[in-house]
Amino acid sequence: MLFTGLELLRRVASLVPPPRANLTRFHGVFAPGAQLRPFLVPQAGAEEASVAPQAAASKEPIKEKTSRVD
Repeated sequence: MLFTGLELLRRVASLVPPPRANLTRFHGVFAPGAQLRPFLVPQAGAEEASVAPQAAASKEPIKEKTSRVD
């Protein structure tokens, strides 16, 4: 297939998703409104609550989590 520059740009531009669009869609029990989702997906506060008793028992300092890798 041979394309001119403009034809190639048209075809490539049609493949680019719109800005801020979610590219992953979840269905079934992983969907945002599923009734069983709380049982499968860990909650944000549950991790901190489970770490706190362990940290209190040990004398080691808790490492801070970094949000990104340099």
